[in-house]
Amino acid sequence: MNVCDDVDWNPVEVGQTHSQLAAVIAGFLFAGIVFLLGRRRPPQNDSYPYVLMLPSFFVLLLDSFFFSVISGEQSCNRAWTETMIAAGLLGTGSLGVFGGLCWLIYNSRRGEREPLRIMLVTCHIIAVVVLTHLQVTTSYYLDDIFRPGDPPFWLSATTWVVTGAIACLLVCASLARRLPRRKSPLVHAAAYCSLFYGVICSVAFALLGGRPKSSWEPTPGWIAMTAVLLALTTAGIAVASQVAALPTRKEAQTATPPSAPGAPITDRRDGVATGTGAPPDG
Repeated sequence: MNVCDDVDWNPVEVGQTHSQLAAVIAGFLFAGIVFLLGRRRPPQNDSYPYVLMLPSFFVLLLDSFFFSVISGEQSCNRAWTETMIAAGLLGTGSLGVFGGLCWLIYNSRRGEREPLRIMLVTCHIIAVVVLTHLQVTTSYYLDDIFRPGDPPFWLSATTWVVTGAIACLLVCASLARRLPRRKSPLVHAAAYCSLFYGVICSVAFALLGGRPKSSWEPTPGWIAMTAVLLALTTAGIAVASQVAALPTRKEAQTATPPSAPGAPITDRRDGVATGTGAPPDG
C-alpha cells in the first residue's frame, strides 16, 4: 500500500535508494581515509583532510540510517517530516568529502593552481546546490503537509527569509576564507558544526518521528515549523562553516622549497632520517 499516493513527491518511495546512495559514499570515504592513514605524511596541514572527512563519514551514516527508516514509514506526513529533517545530510557530508579533497590537493600539489581551482569551484557549487534543494524541499513539504489547504503565509515567508540569510552567510564565509589568518580554527569549527548538525538531526528525528501515527493527521503547525527551521538553519550553518574552511589558491601558489642536496629526508611518521636529498650514484 502506498501511504503517499496523493502528494506531489513521495519520500517513502525514494527512501531506500537514497539510503543506499549515502551508504555507498560513506563506504568509499571510509576506504579513502584508511588509505590516507597509511601514506607518507606531507610537511604541513596534514590533519585537515581527516578533520573534515571524519565528521562527513558520521553524517553520511546517519543519512543512510534515517532514509532506511523513512522507507518503511506508514504515515505520509511523518515520513515527510523525517525527510525534511534529514534533507541536508547528504549534501553536507558530500561537501565535507570535497573539502577534504581540496586540502589533499593543496598539500600534495603545492604550486599547481588549476586542480585546486577546480575543486574549490566544485565545493562552492555543492554549497549552492544544497541550499537550493533545501528551499525546494521546504516548499514541497509545506504544500503537502498542509494539503488540501495552503501553508500559513508567515511560515512560507519565514523560510524564504531564512534561506536569504543563509545565502548571505555563504557569501560571507567565502570571503572570510580569503582573509590572511590561520586555517586551523576554521577547519576545526567546520568539523564540529558538522558533528553538531548530525547530533541535532538525530535528536529531532527521534523526538518527532517517535510520535504516534494518530497525531500526524492533521500535522500540528508547530511540528512543521520546527522541522523546517531546524533543517534550514543547522544545515546552512554547517555548509557555511565548511566553505570558510576551504584553502585558498593564493596560499597554494607558493611551492614548497626543494631540499638541499645531501639534506636528510625525515619520515614524519617516526621521525627517523631515511635518506638524503642527493640523487643516487650511477
